[in-house]
Amino acid sequence: MTSEGCTKQQILAVEAEPALAAVARALVDANGLAENVTVKQALSTELGPGLPVDARDGVAGLCVHEVFGSDPLSERLLPALKHAKRDLLAENCKLVPQRATLFCALCQGPGLQKV
Repeated sequence: MTSEGCTKQQILAVEAEPALAAVARALVDANGLAENVTVKQALSTELGPGLPVDARDGVAGLCVHEVFGSDPLSERLLPALKHAKRDLLAENCKLVPQRATLFCALCQGPGLQKV
């Protein structure tokens, strides 16, 4: 979407799961956004350096990443963000979400010794 006084932005959506990438493409098309939104079926770590869409200086100024489930470190989040910062993101890129908090509890018991 654009508003008066704003420039059109290119959006690259990256989804590793083929079925979800297909759904994303269908939603983009159904909403008339195909001119500005590209859906790529890949791991984000397979991109770069630089983005495969027109972007200022070949890097992103906004990165919306990973919808967290119960484990914010699942799906190799830290290596993916490290790669993105090195190869895909502008120096002052905004990350959404920009932080996560981990909580843990230590426990002990005979059953856990077998794990």
